Amino acid sequence: MSDSVSTELVEVIREMLAEMLGVAPGEIGLDDDLIDDLHADSLHQLELMTAIEERFGVALDVEDWRSTRTVSEFAERTRLQLAAQPRP
Repeated sequence: MSDSVSTELVEVIREMLAEMLGVAPGEIGLDDDLIDDLHADSLHQLELMTAIEERFGVALDVEDWRSTRTVSEFAERTRLQLAAQPRP
């Protein structure tokens, strides 16, 4: 997957999270911890995971995602799921 796709994933996920938290996307750093830095909770984490699944058509493992706590981590897991999908 190209860098531009990864960059796009990061920006889309950052925008999703910003909307959930009621902040501007620019206030969310790529490596900000959802819980410690952004004061989100596990429900926000689950909500973001669900939004990613719906937006990108991927199936995510909840157990793996519990340890995913930054925008860059969410983007990387999504990128890996997209890359693993069979091509039509």
